[in-house]
Amino acid sequence: MTACDTNMIRMSKITGDDPRLKEIGKLYRDAFPADERIPFRILLSMRNAQRHLYAFYRDDILYGFVFLYHGERFMFIHYLAVCKAYRVQGYGSMFLQMIRSLGPDLSVLLEVETPDSSSLILDQQLKRLSFYRRNGFVMTDIRYLFYGVDYTLMVCGDPVTREEYDRHFREIWNRAVHMRYLD
Repeated sequence: MTACDTNMIRMSKITGDDPRLKEIGKLYRDAFPADERIPFRILLSMRNAQRHLYAFYRDDILYGFVFLYHGERFMFIHYLAVCKAYRVQGYGSMFLQMIRSLGPDLSVLLEVETPDSSSLILDQQLKRLSFYRRNGFVMTDIRYLFYGVDYTLMVCGDPVTREEYDRHFREIWNRAVHMRYLD
């Protein structure tokens, strides 16, 4: 494991038709299974005053990206990915710190697949969960099924209510018809 050099990474907001989008799109498709991502072109069309795509670069080399909702009470990480060559070196933790610096008084939310002992990717699910826990996130009791995938909401900071999350979910993704809460 190599330690990351935090002084040389910069977080850049990606706007318009930035030429780096092709590279970010490839990482997006490589990092997330098809059933957990929306088409990249639709994701890009969702950028506005509250939803942003940021990329993490050292010089001109892509290290990762985040698609982030930045609201008044919380930030929501919809997608966070580290390039394969830089995983398990501390970059993901550093990216989370950089994201938190955008709203130090705000809670940060994200969703993870609920670990399933019968899943073929249980090991990956548990590693992801452990990573977020090491970075200050805790599981909430908010679980839901979305297109057949069981998710649990995690939070770093003040908790949110199911009603707050539901409002965000409906407003941002407009997917309430395809979601069912699991109690």
